Amino acid sequence: MILFINTASTTPEIGLVGKKIEDRMKIKGEKHLSQTLLPGIQLIFNKNKANLGDCRAIAVVIGPGGGFSRVRTGVAVANALAYTLGVPLRGLVEEDVPSNLKDLQRLKFSKKMVLPKYGRKPNITTRKSLK
Repeated sequence: MILFINTASTTPEIGLVGKKIEDRMKIKGEKHLSQTLLPGIQLIFNKNKANLGDCRAIAVVIGPGGGFSRVRTGVAVANALAYTLGVPLRGLVEEDVPSNLKDLQRLKFSKKMVLPKYGRKPNITTRKSLK
């Protein structure tokens, strides 16, 4: 089965697709995504009576959109899970996300790490001098 992670959209979501499974769910607590993404992934596996070890590939939306931290969080989690599980990974830009998750099964996946695509430079300010 394929795990789908999309933190680049206005409403972050995860999905699971396999031979008999096609499930999508929104991630609650989008302002604290770094704290809610992994429990959400565990929840969708539990809901579908599957284990993380059943995952054979991971598809992640690499951007642009959603904000710098949200995109970075989703991509980092996808890379870490793919590495840990030893499964291939696929980065998708938001426009290429299929409306039907079953279409993810037709994509080619790779063992290479994916990088986020922010769409513009991050707005990182310099530290103000202390007086």
